Amino acid sequence: DSLSTHSGAHFYTVDHPNQPKESKPEWIRSGGWWLNHIMTTSLNGLNILSTDKVQSMEGITWLTFGGFQNSLASTEIKVRPKKFKMHAKEKALSNV
Repeated sequence: DSLSTHSGAHFYTVDHPNQPKESKPEWIRSGGWWLNHIMTTSLNGLNILSTDKVQSMEGITWLTFGGFQNSLASTEIKVRPKKFKMHAKEKALSNV
């Protein structure tokens, strides 16, 4: 689970004046994200697939999909209510 380390973290942007002191400025170069002392994912990064900037932590990254050595081509973030109940068929698919 590459999102659990960001749970409860504050949302920061490149122009936000109060970064967590454990964070590194390059963590928020390309787009806002929930920062904690560990960076495991950044879905608001740049689409830098197959460029030399992939190693720079500026891409769209997810720890379990190659970490910061790979940039995803695109992402989609969906929001649902906290009390959302998943149907049995969806639960089965999410455990694959």
